[in-house]
Amino acid sequence: MDGIWVSALAVAGEEVAKLLQRLEHAGLEPLQRCDQPRGGVGLLIAERAESAALEEGLLACRRHGARALLLLTRDEDPSRERLSELHRYGVEDARCWRPEGTCPGTVASRLVRWLAIEHALEAERGSQRLCFTSAALRSLLRQVLEVAMYTSDPILLLGESGTGKEEVARLIHRVDRRAEKGAFVLLDASTIPPELAASEFFGHERGAFTGALADREGAFALADGGTLFLDEVGELPLPLQAQLLRVIQERSYKPLGSSTWKHSDFRLISATHRELDGSSCCRRDFFHRISRWVFRLPSLRERPEDILPLAAHFAEQRLGIHPGFEERLQRNLLLREYTGNARELRNLVLRLCGLHVGAGPLALQDLPTQDLASSLASTNEQLERAASLSALGGDGLKSIERRAREAAIDAALGSCDGHVPRAAKLLGISDRALQMERAKRLASSASADEPASAADFLPARAPQRAPAGREL
Repeated sequence: MDGIWVSALAVAGEEVAKLLQRLEHAGLEPLQRCDQPRGGVGLLIAERAESAALEEGLLACRRHGARALLLLTRDEDPSRERLSELHRYGVEDARCWRPEGTCPGTVASRLVRWLAIEHALEAERGSQRLCFTSAALRSLLRQVLEVAMYTSDPILLLGESGTGKEEVARLIHRVDRRAEKGAFVLLDASTIPPELAASEFFGHERGAFTGALADREGAFALADGGTLFLDEVGELPLPLQAQLLRVIQERSYKPLGSSTWKHSDFRLISATHRELDGSSCCRRDFFHRISRWVFRLPSLRERPEDILPLAAHFAEQRLGIHPGFEERLQRNLLLREYTGNARELRNLVLRLCGLHVGAGPLALQDLPTQDLASSLASTNEQLERAASLSALGGDGLKSIERRAREAAIDAALGSCDGHVPRAAKLLGISDRALQMERAKRLASSASADEPASAADFLPARAPQRAPAGREL
């Protein structure tokens, strides 16, 4: 990966040169000048938070999935509303630059840290342990990596089953920067018998209870210097949560049957699909000890741009090569709900691979009968529901047909990043026919009060397709 880029947007060259000189003296070098932002980590320099030049640069940041710091040379610090808007484009810090007041060391340190995080993220992707393209997941993983690399704080991972909580926990362990890193110890709270739970965590000495025939180390001892991953933490009994309070806070514990306190330096990562905050299944004091940092992993439905790359990844894992997906199969994969998230997608792809014969791409015909039937039923049900609601709302047949056609075009263009020939092929029409449809739509929207968007009639997954983006 390249180093830190810098892009000055309509700012005087002499002013930029002085600014960069101060940053380089603070240790930020080498900086790579570029006309427009690109991927990775970079510095944007603009005069004001609201300007045409900056808007163009922000679009480039989002297009390339960049992580940028914005310095404003002739403006005050942006408002919270503007900061939130900038964040959606990849600007994660924005501040005014005053030669007499701004500390260049702070700016330099922030960018250097981000670059280290980006290197770690790209190394994980290069090793095939991470597979994603969505901007949502990239942004989340950047935050996770920063906490993992620069703190030893406890982390709580939330998300539906199959969203990759264990994979993220292992990622946190891999990038932990402790000099002598210990083991990754996994405990599934939903599988621990209540009568053995204390022993599983604290360990025991011989004779501590009936059946304790020898000393045994518990999870706290095994995770010393490493990571304790407590999966399904919401299933822990309340009395056991009370027993764990001291060791989570002070890292000190006594094995069962022992009178000696022991110390364990571990990072605690907890995971659950439940909402623990305010829940009757979780003590308030226990929740606050395990949740210094909370990250919610998005479902596959929230990042549909990851479906096909993930499916390709799973197919390559199974077959050794990626044979490709026939277009009708691609559409079928994109229309599914995936309530089981990546795990459900993986099982589906493995079934496809199991029935595939020959050297051609995986095709719709490779789907098991029950999978094909369920996907068709789901799609038809969604289309029927949308059409029924529109009809009951007083829309005429022509209006319903028009909006359905517009929705299909929106979905195809979104899934193909706006590439007209590919979108036309996906729709089964010519490039010219698609261009004519778009022209008719623009003409009608220009003469009508209603907006051109057909988002209210998008069936299934199509409305969530993003034009660009960056699973596990």
